[in-house]
Amino acid sequence: RTGAGALKQAVEREFPGKVEVNQIGFGDLPHGAVPTLLRNSSFFKPFELVMGLFKPPTYGTADPTWMVGLSFTIFYGFIMGDAFYGLAIVLIALWIKAKFGKSEVGRSAGTIAMYMGVSSTIFGVIYGEYAGGFVEKTVWPAISSGSMPVLFHRAHETTQLLVLAIMFGVFLIPTALIMGVRADWHHGHKKHAIEKAGMCMGLIA
Repeated sequence: RTGAGALKQAVEREFPGKVEVNQIGFGDLPHGAVPTLLRNSSFFKPFELVMGLFKPPTYGTADPTWMVGLSFTIFYGFIMGDAFYGLAIVLIALWIKAKFGKSEVGRSAGTIAMYMGVSSTIFGVIYGEYAGGFVEKTVWPAISSGSMPVLFHRAHETTQLLVLAIMFGVFLIPTALIMGVRADWHHGHKKHAIEKAGMCMGLIA
């Protein structure tokens, strides 16, 4: 209501006596027909570019952009963890932003690439991977007689790596289903909400 009042005042101030602004209630208008505006923090806003590939969330439901951005950034580094590779992606991201930064698509793509590069670099340091095993097998033996310190050697700890991947899923999948339950219940689709709740409880069991 505040937004509608402010809009009416602005229009009347700009076009006095020429334009009439009326507020129309939603009534029986289907939720899917109501336009939605995504509002995300500056960190997650670039991922609206990815969300644009799908239908926007319907009116009154949660915006999953933050979930897509968080999971994509973490999973990219988790899978492609290599410090040298990550730094290369960061350089490419800087080039994209410098070359195409004037457009919103270019800025968003460059920022997402930057997140990818930083995530890959961080996980690369954790895994002790620098251009694959180049540093560990070639450079490190030349400067030290001991083994290179690695926080988590994923080539030697495959079981723990699998457990971590499952833990990601344990968080993300039930969270998505709970968001679906809330959206369906809010729109009056109780059968769909109960179905998703049953799926969630089945997964947890």
